[in-house]
Amino acid sequence: MYIHLYLFNLLLFLITSEPIFVFEHFRHGSRAPGFGLIKENPMGEYTDRYGVVWKSNGELTGIGLRMEYTLGVRNRYKYKKLLSTIFDPKELLVVSSSLNRALTSAQAQLEGMFPPLTGIELKDKELENSIPPIPMTETMKKEIKNLGNNALPEKIQIVPIHIFNEKEFEHILSKPSACPPLGKLKDELRNANVFKEFYIKLNNTYGKELMAFFKENNTDFLFDYFNVFFMCDVFLADYYNDRNLSAFENAGINLTIFKDLAYEMKNLFLFTSECNEEIGVLATSPSIKKIIKWMDNRINRDMNGGNEESNYQEPKFVMYSGHDMTLAPFELFFKKAFGTKTKFPEFGSNMFLELHKPDNINRKTTLNDYYVVYQIDDEILLNISYINFKKRINDIVWSDERILQHCQPPFEGRIVLVVVAGVIVISFALFLTASVLCFNTVKNKKSKRYHSINNKEKYLL
Repeated sequence: MYIHLYLFNLLLFLITSEPIFVFEHFRHGSRAPGFGLIKENPMGEYTDRYGVVWKSNGELTGIGLRMEYTLGVRNRYKYKKLLSTIFDPKELLVVSSSLNRALTSAQAQLEGMFPPLTGIELKDKELENSIPPIPMTETMKKEIKNLGNNALPEKIQIVPIHIFNEKEFEHILSKPSACPPLGKLKDELRNANVFKEFYIKLNNTYGKELMAFFKENNTDFLFDYFNVFFMCDVFLADYYNDRNLSAFENAGINLTIFKDLAYEMKNLFLFTSECNEEIGVLATSPSIKKIIKWMDNRINRDMNGGNEESNYQEPKFVMYSGHDMTLAPFELFFKKAFGTKTKFPEFGSNMFLELHKPDNINRKTTLNDYYVVYQIDDEILLNISYINFKKRINDIVWSDERILQHCQPPFEGRIVLVVVAGVIVISFALFLTASVLCFNTVKNKKSKRYHSINNKEKYLL
């Protein structure tokens, strides 16, 4: 179906070029388990179901920090012609989910993109104005002296990170809390035959060993969706952070084989139950429309000479720091739109959309000259002309109105309005009643006080 597109794409890719716009969406690095921690000891540590002790719940680990920093170094060299060596807010927009592991992943990646010794250096005259209006202690004076002319130690750079605005449907539409009808759909998807087949496979491989290790007698334990998911999710966090799983091995379980089983379950979780193509298109539509707008703005600026300053409406590079649950909808959207494959987003996985224009065009640039490269973990999955890319996106993307109707159907919306209106009316009636009662009470008290004072005055007289 897409053979003619890929032949054209191959020809485009053979022409060397530098991207004029990049959108990156990446998953946080390796983390501590975020699920299934069974107790907290007096030291504030957590123990997971494999007996592994953690100092935090779901936070990024040192391995995760290194993953993201390395990806940042990769970006610095690959996109060195696109971005300035010193952070420029007109070029780069960084957005993250509100969870610590996503925020720290973004910070670590930015450290790789803007390393120490590349930051701001103050002029001698600026140093006088760089002292805050507080009394200087000897320790502070020593620190300032060590800074020299560097704005920050080792001339590091600070890059602002924005938080996803959930009111704009940013990456939350795959959650039933944001789109209630998805709750029923996900319940149905979790009962699909592929899960039952996986549970049978898991039981046939390590059923007895797992039941013994977890001290379970309930025969339904390994046929429960959430039990199996948490078991696999926690194991992968332990495995990739090189934690001691010797007790699990001693139970007769091969870690490599179980890792593959855990990934199989996580893959089903992401692309079959928590997010299918319909959910992917729904959840990704708001963001993909923004990406198209950013690309349009960059193309217009490029075709007009690019002399004016760019801004947040026309960034050169946009970074989204998210999770496997935010990457999966994007992958399914592109599968629906272009037939590309999905790839399980491991810790530190990244997705890139690059907007290109071939170099050395000896004529006036036209819209036909621009093309888009879509890649996951640097594997190119799509290379397509921008015209065809935008057309296919617009063919399947959901409008804001359609999203609203789907997530809050008119009938349900009217019920909500009636309930809200009823609550307001009842609350107002209660308020009026309370006000009248209070007024009468105060009036009676004042009247009694008045008579009491008069009586006392009469007595004194």
